[in-house]
Amino acid sequence: MQYIFDKITRNVQCWTHTRRLFFEAQKIEPERAAHALDLIGKIYQVEAQIRERDLRGPAKRAWRVQHARPLVTQFFVWIGVQFDHQGLLPNDYIPRASRTSATSYP
Repeated sequence: MQYIFDKITRNVQCWTHTRRLFFEAQKIEPERAAHALDLIGKIYQVEAQIRERDLRGPAKRAWRVQHARPLVTQFFVWIGVQFDHQGLLPNDYIPRASRTSATSYP
């Protein structure tokens, strides 16, 4: 999970793709998609706070570690639960979005 977190902090644009997939999943899995979108929204808020504070370099990284890391960890723990959820097919919206988010960070 640490490796995935490190990749996420360097590839924030991948959150846009992940968010879009969960947005599409709302049609079929509204509750679970809403949960994922809420967590992603909170990660976006951390990035907005960084811009508002004009943080750079080590201060920016420290802010992310303190504020985004717990959210990203929570997100990927939740993703793991979705993979383990009984009755989901690999091509259902939530597993597809979950798989994409988990594999977007090689």
